[in-house]
Amino acid sequence: RYWAETLAERGMRTDEITLRMTRAEIGNYLGMTLESVSRALSRLARDKVIGFATKGRRDVQIPDVGALSAFVQRCLAPAPAMLQ
Repeated sequence: RYWAETLAERGMRTDEITLRMTRAEIGNYLGMTLESVSRALSRLARDKVIGFATKGRRDVQIPDVGALSAFVQRCLAPAPAMLQ
């Protein structure tokens, strides 16, 4: 959410970004496979957290920055302790 505020302060769009790296480059940077990156982006799109503006799928629409932020926070939250 902070990046969105920074973009807004600069007068830039917060509801759409262009991926400058390919999915393979993103995967390499994050230590993930291309398939994992594609599955993650597809899941975000399926859950309507993001959308793709063009057929090339490099322009990513973010209809609700708060929903994206909440999604990320849920993913970063520690897993509940298992009962033993």
